[in-house]
Amino acid sequence: VVRKERIPFDVLIRLHNKVHFTPDKAVIASLLIGLVKQKAEEEVLVATGFDKWAPQLIKIRADFMAQKQAEQKEFKAGLWEKFEFLKNQRMTVQARRVLNRLVQLYPEDQELRTTKQNFDEQHAREVIANHVATLQAGARERTQTSTGPADEEMLKNFLREGEILAVDHREFALDMAVAFWFLEDYYRSLEILAWAPPSVAADWMRADVLFAARRFIEALEQLNQLEAKYIEDPETTFSANYLRAQCMHGLGQPTQALEIMQSIVRARPQYRSAHAFILEWSAGASWG
Repeated sequence: VVRKERIPFDVLIRLHNKVHFTPDKAVIASLLIGLVKQKAEEEVLVATGFDKWAPQLIKIRADFMAQKQAEQKEFKAGLWEKFEFLKNQRMTVQARRVLNRLVQLYPEDQELRTTKQNFDEQHAREVIANHVATLQAGARERTQTSTGPADEEMLKNFLREGEILAVDHREFALDMAVAFWFLEDYYRSLEILAWAPPSVAADWMRADVLFAARRFIEALEQLNQLEAKYIEDPETTFSANYLRAQCMHGLGQPTQALEIMQSIVRARPQYRSAHAFILEWSAGASWG
């Protein structure tokens, strides 16, 4: 009975060398055929005992190493491309995970280590900027005229009745969210918006309300989701970048905000509101 089992070619070569066996042409031919059929080229990387009788093994070894080096290069490039995409989409946690993996796999790559250091420093600046923006938003809210007890009770009832109505008429929730937005009651606007049926308008409304509430990091995350969800709509990129730039400016990153807005007007010169922001944000310029 012939049993088809995998042959350990490296062990076979070493054993033959140990007993000083000289293989004939039939053995060499079978070995070369077997390596190809079993895709076992890796097994002869260090088993060089048959090289003097089968110089083909030297080429097999070189070709295998070249193939693996090409695969590693492609794998590394793929990880780097993924990191760049995640970074540009401001998916910081995911981008850091990929970058850390790159540094672990290629610790000798100084460029990767420098990139990681710069990335970590940039993230730290963003965290600080976001914290400052949050403190500024809190200070701004404290200086605003607080809602009186009667008005507060009215708004609570307004939300409660709206949620009851939205159970059977979910489309009404979007109108309610707009109403709370106009009243600058962004918390309740988001609350009632959660009842709205899935739609493009509801998705963009959430991004606008988060921005109005100065919850810039959440707004940026929402924009990332919108770009992925509506990737086939060419207007999505422009609209997302327009709001993204304002979020970046709110986070205390005027240079990045200006670069994004400038990229918009390069593609859409007629985008007048983008021009207005550029004038406002440019150094030494004022706009009112």
